[in-house]
Amino acid sequence: DEDGTGWLATETGVVRLAPALTRPPPPALRLRRVTTLAPDSVMADGFGQALQRSHTLLVGHNALRFSFAALAYEQPSGSTYRVRLDGLAPRWSDWTPESQKDYTNLDPGAYTFRVQARDGYGQLTDEVTFGFRVLPAWYQTWWASLLWACLAVASVVVVTASYNRRRSRRMHARYALLETAVA
Repeated sequence: DEDGTGWLATETGVVRLAPALTRPPPPALRLRRVTTLAPDSVMADGFGQALQRSHTLLVGHNALRFSFAALAYEQPSGSTYRVRLDGLAPRWSDWTPESQKDYTNLDPGAYTFRVQARDGYGQLTDEVTFGFRVLPAWYQTWWASLLWACLAVASVVVVTASYNRRRSRRMHARYALLETAVA
């Protein structure tokens, strides 16, 4: 028919083939691997084991590569992806056939990576997320700030005490001069 419906005659009757009914379900989307780029190491692997959804990174490991794949078997080349990194980019990226995304020089803080796929039929997959935190360098932590403040106070105390000692010595020297002059 004009709407794309096909009819097939069999021995037992007529079969209607509607194109809307033959469309496959949306593909499954998998986060395949999360890799740190600075020292190249696999943080999470989605094929060999269940992928944990939360990680903590040290400040030197703040460059990541996310690899993902839509398991669309009918039109694998027709899959496109969009990504978003909550904590860095508030909006989704444009749709692209690239199945990996790199982020470098991430500031300390909490992030959530989000990816979504669209198959060749335009069907969207569920969103896949991966949460992680980048820790600050030791000198940017609250206890380091407390240490800096204590060092500043100690420096002021030492400088003030040194100045007062010098001033006291001068006064004693003047007092001694006056005592000798009076005597």
